[in-house]
Amino acid sequence: MDFRIVYIHSTDLGSYSTSAGFVVNNAVGFAEMGVKCTLILRDKSKKSSRENASKYILNNAVPPNLEIKTYGGRERTNWFFYRWAKKQIIKLKGNQLFVITRSHGVLPFLMDFQSEKIKVVFETHDYFYDLNIRSDVDPSKKKRNAKVEKSLFGQMDLMINLNKIQHDLYQKNLPKLPKLVSGTGLDIVKSNSHSRKNRVVYVGSLTKRVDFEALKSVSRALPEGWILTVIGGKSTEEEKTLRDSLDVHGPSLEFFKWMSRRDLFEILVNCKIGILPLRNDYFNEFLTVPLKLMDYFSCGLPVIASDFPSLQEQIIHKTNGILVDWGSNEQVSAAIMELADIKSWDRYNVNVMEVTENRSWQKRASVQLSKFEQMLND
Repeated sequence: MDFRIVYIHSTDLGSYSTSAGFVVNNAVGFAEMGVKCTLILRDKSKKSSRENASKYILNNAVPPNLEIKTYGGRERTNWFFYRWAKKQIIKLKGNQLFVITRSHGVLPFLMDFQSEKIKVVFETHDYFYDLNIRSDVDPSKKKRNAKVEKSLFGQMDLMINLNKIQHDLYQKNLPKLPKLVSGTGLDIVKSNSHSRKNRVVYVGSLTKRVDFEALKSVSRALPEGWILTVIGGKSTEEEKTLRDSLDVHGPSLEFFKWMSRRDLFEILVNCKIGILPLRNDYFNEFLTVPLKLMDYFSCGLPVIASDFPSLQEQIIHKTNGILVDWGSNEQVSAAIMELADIKSWDRYNVNVMEVTENRSWQKRASVQLSKFEQMLND
């Protein structure tokens, strides 16, 4: 393919953030499809950028045709990073470029040199065009993003949406802007299904968007001998708070801090059920496509998740997972008991693995690359 991908995001490569993992694996997917790709990020650590990137990649291998450029400035504002990123793109002028970003703040810098040779693509992970429908956010803190969406989104060459709900929202606001629905990618992990331990696992930060009452429901519904495994804590204080709030002590609760993607998957392939309890807010109900869900699917885990429209696009109820009302102890208990049955679990596992075959990062990249080629030929 006679073009280069440039992916810009303001996340810190040296963190363990899910957004960093998303953009790194996106870039890897492009590179593994044979396309030259430049990834531009912040990185406040003192490690090499390729070393930091490798911790997000399952096989730890950064493709040779993936160039990683990082900005080490420690300013709290991203303005300096965006100005620096613009200079890196200018160095690539002369090539046919598709510049992709998830960062609203960099768009004003990119639109300065948008042309036939430089296509600007925005990948949505949220929605701010109409803040009147966002009861879950403070409008004063998101008005800048809303301004960018209203003033610049219509000038872009392409919008990539993670789910159909995002697509339909923006289609209403920006009907003439070309759009592509392209869901989150995932890794494909082969494992011995019958060597797994009786573990129900939750992966994710212990933030306000996590429904702790749901975790309580799970802990109460665990069959005898089963373990609740929680991955994503940051401190021993968090572990103590979690144990006290769940009233679970001893071996029936495992607690792990954030870890590399490789170490995470080594635990997940030895679990049987993934849980995805999300609080009831607009983002979770309609916009999210959680990476933790893709991690569960990657490792063959059927999922018990919140019955939200956003998750209904990803989970087929009673096929590759079970959608529940976490406020219903009966639904939670019934879902765990169904997936604890080995014959039932085998059926769900087969269905999950069918999903993974069509959702790899490489296949995601292939869909987008086909769209880019089409844009150049039109």
